[in-house]
Amino acid sequence: MDGENRIIAYGRTAEIFSCGDGNVFKLFKAGLPLGLVEDEFRISSIVYNLGVSTPRPVRITDMNGRTGIIYQEVSGLTMLKQISKKPWEIMKEATRMAKIHSTIHSKTANDMPSQVESKNNRSTDIDFG
Repeated sequence: MDGENRIIAYGRTAEIFSCGDGNVFKLFKAGLPLGLVEDEFRISSIVYNLGVSTPRPVRITDMNGRTGIIYQEVSGLTMLKQISKKPWEIMKEATRMAKIHSTIHSKTANDMPSQVESKNNRSTDIDFG
């Protein structure tokens, strides 16, 4: 990773770093099965290639024994931040979210696993140390 490598977000399974080169690095926590990272990359690639407005997954890579995915960086306010700043726009944002979901569900991808298949493939025994 080039640039300042600062954490811009984090969650239960990963930390997101700014690469400073127009990309971000989603670095998964140690103990997360590699298959889950590979599934996320594959599904993200399929969705991006369908034309859904999502960050472009670039590649899977490792850093200090942990696996991560490089994604195209996107900018702008999240819907949550927009609603927090302007709560009267909640219906506008809800409508926007519904349109995004409608777009996603209108796409067909023969190589996309079903939600049931994806859920069954997820490990419930993730060791986060």
